[in-house]
Amino acid sequence: MTPRTVLLAAFSLVAGVPQAVHAQGTLSAEDVTQSLQDAQFQEALGGCFKKADRPDEITLVLLVKAQGETHLVDLEDDLPPITTSCVSKAVAHLTMPATGNHFQITVSVPVPETSSTITIKQV
Repeated sequence: MTPRTVLLAAFSLVAGVPQAVHAQGTLSAEDVTQSLQDAQFQEALGGCFKKADRPDEITLVLLVKAQGETHLVDLEDDLPPITTSCVSKAVAHLTMPATGNHFQITVSVPVPETSSTITIKQV
């Protein structure tokens, strides 16, 4: 067999075998934005800050695992440990699309105002 025949046979074999369905290789900015707009994440993140100390935004360094699980690696902002812990728990609500790869991303996220304050009026 000539080298050309070997290459053609190899290509035919690879092209002819059904490929397993696999996840995309990377995340788009749209994927990340959509994930960061998750209502549970937004509510949990807003609950980490009091109105008086709420920054406009924070910068998160996230580890995105192959199946889309997301974990906080670092905060680029100087926050008290209790707030950092709260933000880490909020990040646990995030799920990115599965890519089949592990990677780290850095995102700036606006901090929503918490709407969980309940005012009870006496009748």
